[in-house]
Amino acid sequence: MKNPFLDDEKRELAQQADNILDTVFERNKVARYKLELLFGDDFSVTQPSKGILSFWESGTKLHGEGDSLVYQCAGKRIGKNNCEAFIPDSANSYGVLYCVECDSSWEDDDVTSEIMAKLSVKSWAGLLAKYFRLMNHQADIIIKRPPSKLRETAQQEQEKQLLGEKLNRLRTSRVTTIYTLKRILEDTANGSDIESRIEAFLRA
Repeated sequence: MKNPFLDDEKRELAQQADNILDTVFERNKVARYKLELLFGDDFSVTQPSKGILSFWESGTKLHGEGDSLVYQCAGKRIGKNNCEAFIPDSANSYGVLYCVECDSSWEDDDVTSEIMAKLSVKSWAGLLAKYFRLMNHQADIIIKRPPSKLRETAQQEQEKQLLGEKLNRLRTSRVTTIYTLKRILEDTANGSDIESRIEAFLRA
C-alpha cells in the first residue's frame, strides 16, 4: 500500500535523492555510512562495557564536509513489516522521515539513531557486524574509548614539566580509532568473517 503522507512526486524525488547519494559515494570510493561506538569510562576487553552506538551518513551536510545522523526504519521493531533500512538525511523533512525501502513515514519519536547497551567485546563486535550488514557493507567503524595510559601520561607531565596540558587533554577526550571500509574489505577478502575482524579491532 502506498504511503498516505506522500504524493507520487515527493516519493519519486526521495527515491532519486537516495540513488544519487549511492552513486556519489560509490564513485568517490568512500563509505556512505559511519557506525560510531562511544565507550564509557568502564571500558574493558575482559568485562562487559557500557557504550552508545550511533548511526551516521558521511558528509551529506556542509558541502560534503559534515556528517548527519541517520535513523533506522521502525518497521520491523514495531511489527509493521521486516524493514530495518536506514533513512537518509535527504528523506527527513519537518519531523517526518520517509523510508524509501518500505514506503513508510515515521515521526522522530518512532525511529532511533542510537543504541545504548552494556555488552562484552564479542557482543559489541556482533552488534557492529549486524549494522554493518544492514548498511549494505558501506560503513566505516569509529571507536571512541577512554585513554588507557592516564598514569603513564601523568608521569610524563612531571618529567617534562608540561604544566598539565597533555594530561588535561586526555582527561577530557576519548581515543578515536577508525576501521575504514577499505581496510574492512581488505581484511575479509580472504574469507575471514566480519565479526572476528571487528572483535580483533576492538581488542587492539
